[in-house]
Amino acid sequence: MVQCDFCKEISLGYCPQLSTGRILFETQHFVVVATIGCHIAGWSLIVSKDHYLSSGYVPTVLHPELERVMRRVKRMLSDRYNCSVVMFEHGPTHNNCGGSCIDHMHIHAVPTQIDLLPVLREEFTVSNMHDLATLTTLAQRGTPYLFWQGSCGKRYVVALDNPILSQYLRRLLVQRHCGAVDNGAWDWSVFPHYENLVATVISCCPYCSELQKNNFIFQGKNYGSRVIFESDNFIVMPSLGCLTPGYCVIMTKKHHAGFGYTTHQTDLLAVQREVSKMIWHAYGLQPVYFQHGVQARGIHHAHLHVVPMSYEGAPILPGAPSMLVNSFEQIDGNHFWQDVNGDKFMICGLDVSQLFRRFIAEQLHRPEQWDWRQYPNLEHLLRTRDTMIALQ
Repeated sequence: MVQCDFCKEISLGYCPQLSTGRILFETQHFVVVATIGCHIAGWSLIVSKDHYLSSGYVPTVLHPELERVMRRVKRMLSDRYNCSVVMFEHGPTHNNCGGSCIDHMHIHAVPTQIDLLPVLREEFTVSNMHDLATLTTLAQRGTPYLFWQGSCGKRYVVALDNPILSQYLRRLLVQRHCGAVDNGAWDWSVFPHYENLVATVISCCPYCSELQKNNFIFQGKNYGSRVIFESDNFIVMPSLGCLTPGYCVIMTKKHHAGFGYTTHQTDLLAVQREVSKMIWHAYGLQPVYFQHGVQARGIHHAHLHVVPMSYEGAPILPGAPSMLVNSFEQIDGNHFWQDVNGDKFMICGLDVSQLFRRFIAEQLHRPEQWDWRQYPNLEHLLRTRDTMIALQ
């Protein structure tokens, strides 16, 4: 079977056309991306990782997770853009596209005050909708639909009896944003608006936000800058979830999906040498370096972990073969590991969240502390910042 465009992108873990990538965040079964055709900055899509025609075909056991994702997207976009958020979906079936142009589940989320409900009520019979089970019922009947969630959070559904125009709701939304002029701007394939897409990715990236503010804010408290030092292209700072003193990350100043996308490899090597020297002076250990594969990252901004840990060779992970490589360009979205001797390895086969952090936590005899969200280890972070800044 030929993969759809979303399935291809999800299998790669990144959008090949964009060095920034376009993933905003992901959960176990869903990924949120900035949309191509980003006519309004912040316009995003909630996409299922597995192939389903629409939300109506998503198994009901996944509805609680999808509801959480929808709430999180609404909160994120509302905070970033200080604006109400609407959501909509064209719900196709196997015999009727229902206005959808890609037969893979995706819900649009748009920061805007525009309300399409009056227009829908003029054209269709509109029903109130309480939960996602309504869409499941329609899909089981083979009925295509339009889903609309207004800025107040109320949901509505239209059961479609006849075919409608492709990208029907996109047309309406963009036309009203443009002043009701149909100049074709609604068509994402003609007007991709990559500049708005990139701006959306940067606006929603926690690393980009921290670098712009030059402040590390955690759980509502401002700890000032956590930058240890920087080069022309990279920033070094202690990692949240600091499993051991000296644990740092090297991140790109500009938003990139991974280090394979940056051309500043000479600068990166110089930064690695400087960090290694600082860690040796402070902790008497040489570090390992790693980057999680694109499908196993918590944050989709290129960042290289640096851990004081004298480990030679590639980590032994069942079901994850490793091979020696020469540079990041050879990684292609897979896991990367560099041992204390400088040998570089590409590791394939396991898309487990925070894979190497789990491995390192076991090596440090703290296996339960692999998740930086649950174990931020703020004390180690602040001590690492102060210790390494004092060395300069």
